[in-house]
Amino acid sequence: MQNMYKSLIDFTEATKSSFDPINDPRHYVMESMTLALLLIIIFAPSIFASSLHTDVNKIKIALHDMMLDERDRNKLQDMQQFINYVDARPFKFHNDPLHYVMESVSLALFLIIIFAPSMFASSLHTDVNKIKTALHDMMLDERELKVPQINKSYDDDDVLLADSGHGGQSQ
Repeated sequence: MQNMYKSLIDFTEATKSSFDPINDPRHYVMESMTLALLLIIIFAPSIFASSLHTDVNKIKIALHDMMLDERDRNKLQDMQQFINYVDARPFKFHNDPLHYVMESVSLALFLIIIFAPSMFASSLHTDVNKIKTALHDMMLDERELKVPQINKSYDDDDVLLADSGHGGQSQ
């Protein structure tokens, strides 16, 4: 039974030591920064596409205002041509739903592969200490039960050997 406890303690020590580098606060900071950068990288294209669309609408409104004041026919035609070009929708961006699915999958994989093990490691660290404490207590209890029995049996053997005249030596 004692060997089983020792093997369990050795196993938990070996497992815990492989997770110790993850418990370093620098790793948590790096993971948080990586998560923030990943979110920016994932959602930046759609944010900029929508902001570009609003900027184009502002330009169209400004051109309409300028057309009201403009008297030169060539400039009016150029402005109208640009407005028609913008209305042809080259600046409207539509994100394909597949991209949202792929972005969500990549974010989920990041959370599962990188972030979750570090959270598990911190909980494992405290659980390993609890397991070690419990196993050490069990070993001490087992030793306390065996120690008096072992000493008593040695005392009985010494008495028997002394009575036989061998002086405590075995044959």
